This record gives sequence, C-alpha cells and structure tokens, in this order.
Amino acid sequence: FPSHDIMGTISSSGIYVKMNITHTWVGDLDIYLQAPDGTRIGLSDQTGNTNNSGDNFTNTIFADSGSAILGTSGAPYTGLFKPWNAVFTVTGCTNSTTATTFASLGGGKINPNGNWSLVAFDRAATDTGRIQSWSIFFPYSGSNCTKSSNSINVSITNSPTITSISPTTIPAGLIVTGK
Repeated sequence: FPSHDIMGTISSSGIYVKMNITHTWVGDLDIYLQAPDGTRIGLSDQTGNTNNSGDNFTNTIFADSGSAILGTSGAPYTGLFKPWNAVFTVTGCTNSTTATTFASLGGGKINPNGNWSLVAFDRAATDTGRIQSWSIFFPYSGSNCTKSSNSINVSITNSPTITSISPTTIPAGLIVTGK
C-alpha cells in the first residue's frame, strides 16, 4: 500500500509491522516486507521448521525491539518478534530477502513514501491461507520532540489466497494478484 506525506527520512529502526494471516501449516510460509526502494526484509523463513504444522499468525508484530525470532513451534504466533535473522531465498521465485533488521533499511534512515508490500509465499502445495490484514508503523521525529504515528491499517477487500507456484507451470517472477 502507498504511504505518503512524510517529509524527508525517518529512522528505520522504529518501523514495525503487525499482521494477521490464516494458514493451515505455518511451516510452509516465507514472509517478507518489501520497502518502496525494493529492499526486502525477511520476517519468517518457514518458521525455521518445515514440520511446523501450527496454524495462523494472530496480531503478530515484527520489530527490531522483539526479543527473539519466531519459534520453530507455538503457532498461532501472537506478540512481538524480531525479523528473521538471516537472508533467505524464496524457493521457486527470483526474490531473496536483502535485510535482517528494520534498522538496516536505507542504512538506518529511509524515506517511507511509496508502496510497501507484505508478501507471503507458500512453499508447499497442500495447504491454504490468506493475509487477512496488516499494518505498518512509522516513527516520526518532529521539532524538539519525538512522536509516534498511528498505525496505518490495511484491510484487503479481496484477500489473496496464499498458494504455491511451480515454476514449471508458471514462469518464475510472475506477479499474482488477488481475485
């Protein structure tokens, strides 16, 4: 979704993402946030456990201030977590994550204006899910004080179904939109 009307740059270390995803096997999912400049920060690389058969991300928040990355079990994931701690490649796609912390976005300062995308990719073919909603929080530093903006909530009217794609049937890099 587009963000706009913030003048200049902000400290990227204060950015956080809150999401609600329903999915019947969270160990299948690669999830990342793509910034307007194309930087991709990994949030979950199959929760570190492809055998994680738990369901759902419920009010899951990713921020540099989280105490740990997602556990390899324990879904539904609710609460505060760090972004994924290693760069990863989304198998079957041409996309790789390029950042492991929000603070690394833009070298610590980023112009938040532009389109931000939350991407969830199912790396197996037998389960289904949906991005139900997500929001992104941007910190704001104004004259002689620091303020926090309200979260910008994004509700997806036609929630896209999370499905796996086989590069042998659909070209890699194809952008799939909601129905």
